[in-house]
Formats: sequence, C-alpha cells, structure tokens
Amino acid sequence: MQFTVAPDYLPAHFGAWYLLGSFIRGELGSPVRLHMPHDADELAVSLASQKSGLAYVSSFSASRLIREEGWLPLLKPAAVSDEMVVICRADAPYRSLRDVEAGCGIACADEDVRLIGMRLLEGFDLDSSNTRTLREHSEEAVLTSVFHGKACIGFLMAGLYDGLSDFGKRQFRVIMRSAIDDICHLILLHPDSQEKAADVKSAFLKLNRCDNGRAVLKEFGLPAGFAETEEEEVETMLDLLTTLED
Repeated sequence: MQFTVAPDYLPAHFGAWYLLGSFIRGELGSPVRLHMPHDADELAVSLASQKSGLAYVSSFSASRLIREEGWLPLLKPAAVSDEMVVICRADAPYRSLRDVEAGCGIACADEDVRLIGMRLLEGFDLDSSNTRTLREHSEEAVLTSVFHGKACIGFLMAGLYDGLSDFGKRQFRVIMRSAIDDICHLILLHPDSQEKAADVKSAFLKLNRCDNGRAVLKEFGLPAGFAETEEEEVETMLDLLTTLED
C-alpha cells in the first residue's frame, strides 16, 4: 500500500513519518510504502498516478481528491486545525496588515494557505488586483523569499512557523494569524482500497493506545493522535474551501 505524504510537514518530522509508516505496516500486517514528494508539483503528479493506498494532504488537495476522484476521508489529526500566519521580516515597517501597501509581493506555497491569506487581505483593501503573488515550491522557500526581500510578506502554515527555532522566529514578525478552526489535513483512502478502510482506521486509532504508538505521536507533537472524520464536518470544510475560492 502506498502512503503519500504532502510536503508541508515540519522538517523535524521527516523521520517521524517513517516511524509512523513502520507502525501502520506492523498493524496492517502488509507492506506500506511511504512516498514523500519534495514539492507541490511532485505531489500532484504522484497523486494523479496513484492507483491505491493512502494520502495525507491539505484540505485544498483533499477537496479535489474527494469531489473529483472519489477518495474517502478517513482520519484527521485530533484537536488540531490548519491555521496560517502572515509574516514579514523582523525589521520591516509592518506591524499589522493595515501597514501593507498596494503593490506588495506575497510569497506563498500552498493553495489553501493562499486562499485564506487573500481573504484576510480583503479587509484591508488588498486583493489579487493590487498585489503580486510569488509562488514558491515549499514553505521553506517562502521564508527565504521574505527574508531576502524578494517578497514583502509571506503566507505560511502556522504550524511550520511555530516549529521554527527561537533564532528563526527572531528573523520574522507575525502580523496576522488566522482562527478558522474548520480546516485541517486529512488522511484519505483511494477508492480502489476502500475494503481496507476499517483496518486502516483501527491501525491509526491504536497509536495513542499503546506505548510504541504514543512514542511515534510524541515525535509529531500530536499527543491526541488521530480521530475519525465525520461526514458533516468534512462537508463543512469542503463548503468553506469553495467559499474561499469564489
């Protein structure tokens, strides 16, 4: 079974994904091949060619896979939502979005983060017509773009920013943080693997019920582990993403 992981995780969690894959493989009693694309383009190609198995993806990717290709939402990180931050260099003149002027360059890597960020800007008379979007291949590239002045501000997943070292955080300033709560990453199951849904759910839910599993979750900073998705909450999230795109 292939398990594709979107490349928007914290660098410190790279090894933790392999620990997770090993745990799930042991619970399922069958091979699990972890596939970790390097950027969004490689992720899109991988998902387009994937014929079975699992994927851990952002809400935006999940929306397309569920609605257009019939992937099944199984699980989500428990008690965690995908928030984003708007950052600038620590020595930039911006203290809030009110200080950002028309014509500014905005670095971003993920489409769902961009959608949320642009909605936040609308309240300050900024939109796609009077700003420049600089698409980067990774969250780390967004940080680099802002730090070197290529972009005035950057849209970044809050979890990645919060995971920076103290030194890293001192290089930037957060001028806005979202508080949506209804958007999160999802673990999806390919429709051709739906007969494995119950076993996959059981394997992930066991993570916080045994010592080995809790050790894996500690590496992720996810003490509550994973939770089953509910149809109503998934529909709410997909509808919200549709609204953000309009």
